[in-house]
Amino acid sequence: MSGPYDLKNHGGCHAFQRSFAAPSYLPYLLLGYHSVYPSLQQLFPTPSSIFKSPYDSILPPLYYSKNYSTGYIDQFCNPVPRNMIIDSVIDAFANDTLHPLRLILAENDLLGWAPQAPVKIAYCTGDMQVNYLNGVRADSAWNANGAPDVTSQNFGNLDHGPCVEPALTSAALYLLGKVAGCTGIAESGNAIAFRMYPNPASGLLNITKEEGVFTMTIADLHGRTVYSRELWLEKETVDLQGYAPGVYSIQLTDTQGRMAHKKLVVQ
Repeated sequence: MSGPYDLKNHGGCHAFQRSFAAPSYLPYLLLGYHSVYPSLQQLFPTPSSIFKSPYDSILPPLYYSKNYSTGYIDQFCNPVPRNMIIDSVIDAFANDTLHPLRLILAENDLLGWAPQAPVKIAYCTGDMQVNYLNGVRADSAWNANGAPDVTSQNFGNLDHGPCVEPALTSAALYLLGKVAGCTGIAESGNAIAFRMYPNPASGLLNITKEEGVFTMTIADLHGRTVYSRELWLEKETVDLQGYAPGVYSIQLTDTQGRMAHKKLVVQ
């Protein structure tokens, strides 16, 4: 999903200004970097050098104890980070292009590499928690760096929460499509050997099999049969028009009871 890939441009001043549904994130980021970067420790010797009262005394123990989730810590934070952080700290960061925190954010950018595995980025332009340009710039940078298979998809003007369902559904279908060749049953020995393509599919699905008459069933993720017929030819086609996008299971069974399964992703 559209994560913190471009920290130097989208983890900056705007992050202090607006209200956040998860206000514990920014203090978490600041305290985490503070714990490992000497430049921040020198600039801010104590939490009171960063946070206004009472957050300077309330927040650090909650994080450092390692006993509480950020969801729990949210209730102790102000929804607007500017109200928790000392004004002069924010002003110094805003006005200094070489501020130590800016340099640290740049160091933790995730744009300077080329993922070799297939990647699909999902984002929503209405996301007020994670700027969608993180996803757009990651797509652009990784392709420019020579990544072999990076794509992105915009799911519209949705905020962070509403964006989760379509993004995760798309991610699940994408990942399952990459491993859909796995059958779960070894296609050797006494098992049926068959192929189906393309997968993922949205129109006609081609099925090639050995000689003989086979019963083919297509079932949804709940195990409900949505289609069944006999296959007589060594190459047959199945029309997937009208199928809801999702993951299905195709099973072939012969007259001796041999069977084999494959996963099918319908787009």
